[in-house]
Amino acid sequence: METTLGSLRIAEDGKTAQLFTTLSLVLKIYLGESFNQNKTVVRTDPKYVEVDYGIGFPSLRVDMMQEDMLEIYRFKWRKSADSNYLKDTLQMNLTQNGSDSTKIKWYGGALRPNQHWPIDLDTNGTYKLHPFVTYDAPASGQERYWLCSERLAISVPYTVPLWSKIDNGHLTLQAQADQPPFNSFAPPTDEAFLEYEIAIPKKDQKTVSLREFHSKTFDKYLKRPSATPDHLMMEKPIWSTWAQYGPLVTQMDVLNFSETINKMGFPISHLELDDKWAAEYGDFEINQIKFPDFPKWSSHKCGVFFEMLNFVVPMIRVKNGADLSLRKYFIKNSTGEAAVNEWWDGKAYVIDFTNPGAWKWWSDQLTAFKEKHGVHSYKFDAGEITWMPEDYKLFNGSNPNDFTRAYVRFTATFGNAVENRAGSGTQDSSVFLRTLDRNSDWDGMGLQTLIPGILISSLHGYYWNLPIWLVAMDTLRTGMCIKYQTESYTFDGSRQALSCFPYSFHLCPGFMTMKQCKL
Repeated sequence: METTLGSLRIAEDGKTAQLFTTLSLVLKIYLGESFNQNKTVVRTDPKYVEVDYGIGFPSLRVDMMQEDMLEIYRFKWRKSADSNYLKDTLQMNLTQNGSDSTKIKWYGGALRPNQHWPIDLDTNGTYKLHPFVTYDAPASGQERYWLCSERLAISVPYTVPLWSKIDNGHLTLQAQADQPPFNSFAPPTDEAFLEYEIAIPKKDQKTVSLREFHSKTFDKYLKRPSATPDHLMMEKPIWSTWAQYGPLVTQMDVLNFSETINKMGFPISHLELDDKWAAEYGDFEINQIKFPDFPKWSSHKCGVFFEMLNFVVPMIRVKNGADLSLRKYFIKNSTGEAAVNEWWDGKAYVIDFTNPGAWKWWSDQLTAFKEKHGVHSYKFDAGEITWMPEDYKLFNGSNPNDFTRAYVRFTATFGNAVENRAGSGTQDSSVFLRTLDRNSDWDGMGLQTLIPGILISSLHGYYWNLPIWLVAMDTLRTGMCIKYQTESYTFDGSRQALSCFPYSFHLCPGFMTMKQCKL
């Protein structure tokens, strides 16, 4: 006999449930896929259902709550002593009457290199089981929020050691704490090992629009920006040295670059001095060989007026961290020693921003550099769990994304002309969020993923998106890159600007003839 709780029906064996929405969707949930045991006892109440599966097996409690226009179902699994993971799978495209399921659309979830909008539930949207934390690829866990066009939303608390997967129209939610990157943290209590909420409109709210519904679920599960970033960076382009000069950039390159921008009459908000301006990561000093007379860039001798952003990473080259007194500021390993991470540019220590002492130390270094050299702000790179050393421990944190959250909040202390490339529960920091690098073709991480990537970040509350590079183009030698602006331009070697496409980024100039891009 089925057990009913509001719009939810749990099958007699306790292994499946169906949630009927006010529209055509029926969300089928495959319960407790991590163990092979049917229910033994069900306890019911008008506001909850408890399902037991016998001694030595997990148990489930489902609570039904009413909030404003929402009807919310909270699924909370208690694991057994000998179970190391729990898994539920949700079928995302099942209809109540057998109608065309292709009309059911899903949005949100993990950020993907080959991002689609809405989520492609077939081959292109498939990804293997992956920890839901901030990564580069194959799936980055920014916010644990999924929205369905049929007025249904799913949210998973940050406390859950969540793994997710999409395969053939099914979303898997799995809690597992004994594998990296979650095994560095104390597991959640047995009473709330796997937990998630599903929200639908109340039965008397059948006419609510998707926008109204999302607004309500957004306010419940996500955050809104508390302010707007630097308006000048929205109105005028950022000009970066990276695509034109790369890591070999010199002081003369920057002077020539800025003079040419000024000569061509192009608007500018900031000039971004990208990677390799310092001798080493973590020495907080200009490379005197490449920049022998580093000026105050806001009014240098050539008479070009602009403000400077400098590229920084939260890493300290091993030799720059040789001072033992600094080790207390770095991410530790399980033995309490400063852990070394091997990343794409060598070996380095990672600053632990969950440590107030480390926060203050690095803030003091960057503030002193700003004041000494007249730098306006910073482009903060990294911040994802990708860059953590193996077997790491945070000074203070209950889950991996606590590092990302601490880092983003640190970057926000440097004003509103800041950009970083990660976020998790940090929408209120109101800084520019860089999207993943995109390739300049129409496959994989190509141009077709740019706008979908921006849309999913905006859905999660990260409104201030800053698309970054388009790489691997035949025209890369001309210095083409993407930066935030109201319209994209390139130019043909004269003063004539050629509009590429009306969107929020800017193509930095390559001082060669370039034909108009047509997207």
